Amino acid sequence: MSQQDRSLIVVVGSANVDYIMQVPHLPQKGETVAGSGFSQTFGGKGANQAVAAARSGGKVVLVCSVGGDALSNRMLSGFQKDGIQTDFIVQIPNAYCGTALILIDPEGNNCIAADPGANYLLTAAHVERIEPLLSRTAVLLVQYEIPPESVARALELAVSYRVRTIWNFAPAHPYPYMDMFSKTDILVVNETEAGFLAGMDPPEEDGEVVEALYRMHELGTETIILTRGVKGSSVLTEGKVIHIGAFPVQAVDTTAAGDVYCGTLAVSLSEGRTLLDAVRFASAASAISVTRMGAQPSAPYRSEIEGFLESRR
Repeated sequence: MSQQDRSLIVVVGSANVDYIMQVPHLPQKGETVAGSGFSQTFGGKGANQAVAAARSGGKVVLVCSVGGDALSNRMLSGFQKDGIQTDFIVQIPNAYCGTALILIDPEGNNCIAADPGANYLLTAAHVERIEPLLSRTAVLLVQYEIPPESVARALELAVSYRVRTIWNFAPAHPYPYMDMFSKTDILVVNETEAGFLAGMDPPEEDGEVVEALYRMHELGTETIILTRGVKGSSVLTEGKVIHIGAFPVQAVDTTAAGDVYCGTLAVSLSEGRTLLDAVRFASAASAISVTRMGAQPSAPYRSEIEGFLESRR
């Protein structure tokens, strides 16, 4: 089968119920703050990336694990409404869905506490069910809100079928199978995750960013994207570092901005764009998302991204 016959984007990851509260400032240790707005939406890095990919034009298959409760059923209906194939989602009757508690300040900054719930019941055996799809898959996208062995199995299978792999190493915590970085085509991290992998403080200045990228390169991944919020993205590719500016917008909620970036990056690459063009497309989608509240509700549609880019030429 030729590369042109590969059109699927397979996302292996997490799915959460998000409880979001707007607060005047993020609380300090021991402090109680009064909220000024509350909502319940759906999130989880895997699900967010799948929704972003589907809305931006991708043919998406989501692999995740959810509970057997009413909220999980509503979540599945939402995926199907966005055109996501849900046949490979595992529903576990006695489990509860992953849950995230999110506080957001007036500048759009957030702090998040998450309980993995059913996400940590997604096994390597569940992941292996995607093997019949891989000959038709352009990009496999995975994060780190599921068990490490499930991440590893997804990457191993993708490599065996020569599927392009994107690993969003988020959230940052120890990973036991370090050889998986050499099986990853594109590693995507933010400053905190970059600092964790590079063994240094989160990089802020351009020089620190370059150092972090080259340190992470030693793990075995050839292409690394470091997302930097309002400072844009820094990309290490073919041995060189390229800084790409962000689109200036007024942020109200940065939750899932990185997930929207990763999902739309996968779509753009699956359509044959160059890496830097794909980064620009993903940056535009991410910029739109931070002007809206919520995780999945913030993911833009293809026409919105194209219109945003056209208006900024």
